[in-house]
Amino acid sequence: MMPRKPVKLMLLGCLCFVLPLWQGGAESFFLQTLRPKDARTMALGGTYGTTSRGYGTLYGNPAGFSLGKAQFATFSSLWIYAPLSEKNIHTLLGSGSKEENLHTLEEVLLSNGFGGGALVGLGISGNNLGLGITLITDNYGKGEAGEQDTSFYSQTQGNLIIGMAVPLTVGSAILAIGGDIRPFFRIEGSTSVTGVIQDLVSGGISQIVMGMLDKEARFGVGLALDLGLLVQFDRFEMGLTVRDIGFPFPMGTVTYQETLQSFASLSLPRNKGSLTDSAQPIPEVNLGFRWAPYGVPGILEPLLLLEIQDPIPVFMDGASWWNLLHLGLEVKTLSFLSLRTGFNKGWISGGLALNLAFCTIEGAIFTEELGLQWGSQPRRGFSLTAALHF
Repeated sequence: MMPRKPVKLMLLGCLCFVLPLWQGGAESFFLQTLRPKDARTMALGGTYGTTSRGYGTLYGNPAGFSLGKAQFATFSSLWIYAPLSEKNIHTLLGSGSKEENLHTLEEVLLSNGFGGGALVGLGISGNNLGLGITLITDNYGKGEAGEQDTSFYSQTQGNLIIGMAVPLTVGSAILAIGGDIRPFFRIEGSTSVTGVIQDLVSGGISQIVMGMLDKEARFGVGLALDLGLLVQFDRFEMGLTVRDIGFPFPMGTVTYQETLQSFASLSLPRNKGSLTDSAQPIPEVNLGFRWAPYGVPGILEPLLLLEIQDPIPVFMDGASWWNLLHLGLEVKTLSFLSLRTGFNKGWISGGLALNLAFCTIEGAIFTEELGLQWGSQPRRGFSLTAALHF
C-alpha cells in the first residue's frame, strides 16, 4: 500500500504551486507536447516511454522508478532535421546561383525538413524514487516559400521531476504504479524565415542566435502530472502512461535576453503587460509492450518493443491508423554493442549504441511523419546521445 504521508505532501505541493498561477479571463490555447528525440527513442521507431529504463523513466514511465537500484545519470542528446537531397547538397556547397541557393534554403527551412533540438538533464532513478531536471528545445521552420507569414519556430521547456513508484507482487507477476509531479517553465517564439536566412548569410549561426535575443516570446510556468503502470511477467512487460495531465496556466510576453538574464540571477522573467494567454497542456495516453526472448547471454540478446501512442488524433482529427504504431528491435551483442532498427508511423529507422561501464554513446537516423496521413509530411534526421551513469 502506498504510504499516505508522501502522497499528501505531493498533493499539497500541487495545490500550493497551481493556485497562485491560475488566472481567469485569459484566451486559452493548447500546448504542444515537447518530446525528446534521443537516439535510443528514434532508432527504435519512436518507442520512447512506456517500458523505459534508467534515466529514461524521468520522461517516460514513472512506474519504472521501481526497477533496480537507484542510479545517478547525466545525459544529453542532439538531433538535427536535415534531409540530404541532391538539391540541398548543391545548396550547401554553393554550386548554384545566389538566388537559387537562397530560394532552396528557404524551401528547406519551411518544409519541416530543417531544424533541430536538444535534451540535457540529470537525475536519480530507481529504488522507487525519481528525481531529476531536464531541458528540452525544438526548433523548426513552417510555411510555404514566398508567403508573407513564413516563420522559424522555437520551443523550449525546463522540467523538475519529483516522483515515486510502488511495486506490488500479484501471483507470479510484478505490478508497479508510479507518478511524478512536474513543475515546468515554457518559452516559445518565432522569427521570420527571411530574417533567419539574412542572419545566416551575414554572420552564420552566431548571428542567428544574437538576432533571437531581442525577439519577444511567450513565457509561463505550469504544473503537470505524469502517471504510469507497469506489469512484468517473466520476460514480458506491459506499460501504460498518461502524461501531461496539466492545469491551465498564464503565459505572457518576454524577450529571450530578459529570460536568460533572469535565469542567471536565479529568478523568473517578468512578463510585459497583462497575462493575456492561458495555455492548456494536452494529456497523452500511450500503451506499450516489451519482450526479451531467450538468447545467448553476453553474445546475442534480442529485445522487441511495441507502442501504441496518442490515439486521440486518430479519432478527433482523422489521422491515419499508421500514426499509432511504433515498433522497435534491438540486438545486444558482446555485452557492449547494441544494433537497433524501428518502424515509426510507417517509416524505417536505425541506429546503434556502445554500452560501456559508466557511459553510453548512441546514434540514430530516422524519419518521422508530421502529417495526418502516411507520406504527407515526412521529416528526416539524425540524433546523437551521450550519458554518464553511476
